[in-house]
Amino acid sequence: TAGMGGGTGTGAAPIIAQIARELGILTVAVVTKPFGFEGRKRLDIANEGIAALGKHVDSLIIIPNDKLVTELDRNFRLIEAFKAANQVLQGAVQGIAELITRPGLINV
Repeated sequence: TAGMGGGTGTGAAPIIAQIARELGILTVAVVTKPFGFEGRKRLDIANEGIAALGKHVDSLIIIPNDKLVTELDRNFRLIEAFKAANQVLQGAVQGIAELITRPGLINV
């Protein structure tokens, strides 16, 4: 998982994914795009990072943080918005991990 648009997630995620792919590791990335209030520059950086990351992963799931705001109260606090984003990321990763590791009728 990575929050895209800053330095750490945007810069490190493509490098880590590239190394994982070279090692033959199944690579699934779940990333968030910045909230609209974070500014256009941050969104542009995120989009560039997502494009770079997409070249090195087997699957890429992009979650726009702005979609999460619609689920919150209109008077939400910033910390609540980021907590909601983290919960969505956790749920996505947990679901993917269960699909990959649990035996079933359909193997993904």
